[in-house]
Amino acid sequence: MKYEIHNDRIVMRDESGKAVAQIQYPEVGKNVNEIAHIYGENSPEGRAHANLLMEMAVAEIRKNGHMLIPGCAFATHWFTKHPEEQDVVTSWDALKEMEQALYGEQTKEIAPAKDNVQVVGSENADRAGKDRKQKEETDRAAEDRKQFEEDVRSAKERKKAEKEARRQEQLRLQEEERQRAILEDAKEEEERIRKGEARLDSSLTVVLRVLQVISMICMAAVVVLYVSAAITQKVYIVESFPQLICLGLSVFIVIFGIIQIIWIMSRKRMRDAFGDKLDTRYDAGRGVFGFVVILIISLVCGFAVNYVPKELVELIGISQFSEIYQMRIMPIVYASIAGLVLCIIRKAAGRSLVK
Repeated sequence: MKYEIHNDRIVMRDESGKAVAQIQYPEVGKNVNEIAHIYGENSPEGRAHANLLMEMAVAEIRKNGHMLIPGCAFATHWFTKHPEEQDVVTSWDALKEMEQALYGEQTKEIAPAKDNVQVVGSENADRAGKDRKQKEETDRAAEDRKQFEEDVRSAKERKKAEKEARRQEQLRLQEEERQRAILEDAKEEEERIRKGEARLDSSLTVVLRVLQVISMICMAAVVVLYVSAAITQKVYIVESFPQLICLGLSVFIVIFGIIQIIWIMSRKRMRDAFGDKLDTRYDAGRGVFGFVVILIISLVCGFAVNYVPKELVELIGISQFSEIYQMRIMPIVYASIAGLVLCIIRKAAGRSLVK
């Protein structure tokens, strides 16, 4: 802090030169000063500044051999808490008595009539000079007070900006903490996945891969069995609409079987805790739907067709398709049941691996 000590005031400034607090003690009589105003921020720090300025002002007034009058509530309260400093305190009544003794009666008794006019004129000039000086001091004090208020307002704005900066910094730290928590969770998830990959590389994974291949062979057997029967019946020769229907159903069975073979041999990608897909894959037991469809077709061709009117069966072309299908129906059923059971086993085992 920096201190500017004048004849009638002390100004406290910070390192940037802005006024932080000030005390005014103009001279109101001969060797008598009045502590008129103390400016400072209404805070513990501001009150500490005001106490320090009071001590400095009292010391300065005592050094000059003057007395003082506490003209504000803070000064009066300060002297009640510091009785050891009251030796420099006087009152307005004492000041009036002292001025009366020094100037009042003595001037009236000694000055002659002619000189009286001159004295009065001189006194008026002195009074005008004092009024002008007091006005200048008042204007200067008003300017200092205005500057002080601006400095206080700037200090408040600076504190508000610092508070907002602290709040932003706290939010930034909280965001960093949240990001660190996410990264830690991601690391834990990565570790879990790594352990899961280790489990996927176990002997059970090899067994599931073998079962997946056997399931694919079961579906391929269904396709081969039906195609062999269809070729013996020359289904590819189309001479009527029912034969065209039969050819279309045969092509459907073949295409459906090939798609299911590819689907059975595919593997599902693992996901992390956030739902993102990973490069690691595992056997999810795919192929259940395909074997169920084959069993339903077997049921329809083996049993349901017997209960459908013959004219309707021949009309829609199911009769020839059913006859071809029934030539290999039992091997197809056995292969479908075996493939379905293997798919269920693979699905259950695959889920246990990725938990």
